Amino acid sequence: MFYQAKWECCKAQKEFEKKLAKESKKNLKTFYKYAQSKLKTRTGIAHLAREDGSHTTTDKQKADILKKFSSVFTREDRNNMPDTFTSHTRYIHKPYRQ
Repeated sequence: MFYQAKWECCKAQKEFEKKLAKESKKNLKTFYKYAQSKLKTRTGIAHLAREDGSHTTTDKQKADILKKFSSVFTREDRNNMPDTFTSHTRYIHKPYRQ
């Protein structure tokens, strides 16, 4: 059901864009309005919820909340990695024949 709805939306979008392209010489305002809507970018981070349920209002408050996530990720010691080829692993090598 979801994929059918998604397919229908994509189909409608393509048909709209084809119609818009055909009529672009006659109706420049509609074409430029659509083009401008596709060029808009969103910047910034949305308001974040604090533990008490309130929301952040400043960038510093957002940074403080996001800083807590950095403690979740650890850095591995790449000099002390386990050996992937241990003695109990058996590999069977078959020569390539033409």
